[in-house]
Amino acid sequence: RFILTCGLPAFPASHIKMNLPTNLCDNVVTAQEGAPVIGVLALHGGYHEHKVMLSRLGCMVREIRQLPHLEGIDGLVIPGGESTTMGHLAERLGLLEPLRAFVADGGPVMGTCAGLIFLANTVDGQKKGGQRLVGGMDLTVRRNFFGSQVDSFQTELDTEIAPGRKVPAVFIRAPAILATGPRVHVLASVPLDPEQDGAAPKTAPVAVQDGNLLGICFHPELSKDNVWHAHFVSLVTARRATAGTKKRKVDISHAPVQVTTSKRNVRA
Repeated sequence: RFILTCGLPAFPASHIKMNLPTNLCDNVVTAQEGAPVIGVLALHGGYHEHKVMLSRLGCMVREIRQLPHLEGIDGLVIPGGESTTMGHLAERLGLLEPLRAFVADGGPVMGTCAGLIFLANTVDGQKKGGQRLVGGMDLTVRRNFFGSQVDSFQTELDTEIAPGRKVPAVFIRAPAILATGPRVHVLASVPLDPEQDGAAPKTAPVAVQDGNLLGICFHPELSKDNVWHAHFVSLVTARRATAGTKKRKVDISHAPVQVTTSKRNVRA
């Protein structure tokens, strides 16, 4: 169990200048028949880059915009964007409860930045009136912990899923994980303000796993390094092997009228 008591983030020398986003203009690779089917929630935010990364790993990717699109998926990615907007759209389109059911059924889900917020059980710093959440991860997260858009940064992280090397991480209006429950495993952390008298700095988790749920504070899709997506695909493959060829059915009998959603890449 982890509880963060330090209120201010640090920006150590390891943080480097932001590079331009990658994968934005790249094409999605066509998958072979029988490949894992991973849905990418495409209501809002930067979902195309996730599609590119997953397709390069041999997955068949599908944009999730309406209820029928959930039919037969093996895993789901919830991208960055604005988590409150994402929740409103998901509820309006009748996706919120099916997404919660997918999580409750053990479906593998990766949430990045706003997607992590959407998966957390508890969110600190919500907008007035609160926000709709999918939930499922035993976490407390704080929105915009690392500052506003102008405070965005890129750094390198140590993680057990890439032993012996550092992996890049792009933070854009990123949340931080304030507390984790006992079943949550921390995969990567960043340092915060040092303690007085030269004590070792505190750290905050920025990548965690809770069963088949993978939560990441930053944007792994804005790098050529596919380590996080590859780890998620391994969860999907393992779950798929356990479940066999059986696909989860989605009840679309009460699906709402279709609503057009924006394709703009908006990050928060």
